[in-house]
Amino acid sequence: MTQRCVTLAEFLLQAPEFLTFGSESDGTLTVASQPDAGDTITLATRYGVPIVTETYVADTDFDIGGDETATATNIAAALDGGELAAASSDGAVVSILTATGPVGALALTSDTVDLVWNETPMTPGEEQVMFALNCACSQINLGCWGVKADCAHVYLTAHFLELQGRTGSGAANTSKTIDKLAIGFAIGVISSELVQTKWGRMYSQLRESVLVLPVIGRGLVC
Repeated sequence: MTQRCVTLAEFLLQAPEFLTFGSESDGTLTVASQPDAGDTITLATRYGVPIVTETYVADTDFDIGGDETATATNIAAALDGGELAAASSDGAVVSILTATGPVGALALTSDTVDLVWNETPMTPGEEQVMFALNCACSQINLGCWGVKADCAHVYLTAHFLELQGRTGSGAANTSKTIDKLAIGFAIGVISSELVQTKWGRMYSQLRESVLVLPVIGRGLVC
């Protein structure tokens, strides 16, 4: 039976709390042309899964400065305190959270203002989530789990990621780091570890509903 793994998009639709599981991208915002009053700038995802967006309106959410540089600084100041970005006091330097997706998945876009976002690439959440997805998939036997395989894959992946984001107990210090060694030691699905997260408990409960068959030399299938 061919093994099927849950895709990144499928996982995020079922566990949207991991959409912002990632790091930060720091960059300098440059305004190449002055906006007019009412022009909008949107901080949003370019990834296929919907995520919260924030829209900023010229002369409402930020002032149009005397020149492009002043306007860029004003835009950065308007971003400060937003849900997806934090501005630096140093001119137009902005720190934007990268969501689960390619580098630059969260970006400033505008149909009316000519913007340049000089981003410093950082490792996005996609690499972390994909690693957890692959680890979890390797432990899901489709022949054993049957129609419950996708659900088990989602639960186990989310369990790994939640442990990855915790401090202490051998887990990674923060979800903003990739600690493959830590998650590598965590992938052994032990009941005592599963109770540490709601996802692990859901996985454990689901596992109790499937038939566990012994395999000589390999322990249990599920």
